[in-house]
Amino acid sequence: MKNIVRSTYCNPPKHGCQIVSRILQSSELYQEWIENVSTMAKRVKRVRFELQERLESLGTPGNWNHITQQIGMFSYTGLTCKLFGFRLHSVHFESRRINPIDVRRHCCGFSLKSYDYVYICFFAAKQVEHMVKKYHIYMLECGRINICGVGSKNIDYVARAIHESVVLNPQDTNEMKNK
Repeated sequence: MKNIVRSTYCNPPKHGCQIVSRILQSSELYQEWIENVSTMAKRVKRVRFELQERLESLGTPGNWNHITQQIGMFSYTGLTCKLFGFRLHSVHFESRRINPIDVRRHCCGFSLKSYDYVYICFFAAKQVEHMVKKYHIYMLECGRINICGVGSKNIDYVARAIHESVVLNPQDTNEMKNK
């Protein structure tokens, strides 16, 4: 059974590679691909700027510049994640030692290692929980959201949901917004 499973997952289909190869070998297809990637990148950038604009116009507490300073299809909204720095050899939280590997796993990709310091996200999930339960906007516990899921038809809805979450749960507001 193990060999059957391994052969299924360890040997990905080659058609994806063939598609990429075909695109890279044809100047016409390559140009079309570059234009498509450029269009999508511009859209994501526009959505980031519009979301920041909406949050600021609603008077949402905090600084929302981090939304436009990030790149890519995911954004750390700043909801629920508090950033703390500790020396690696003395990482303690609530009187217990924390394994740095566990820290990185629970920080949903936002843990940064800098020399002998590790920056740790601890969650108080009220803001994200509010977004999920009331608005059905889904994100990781650390507030990371897929920006590609936000568009012109739902951007106001998302902005209002973030605004309400921050206003109703101010104790969770991310310290990073003010850094």
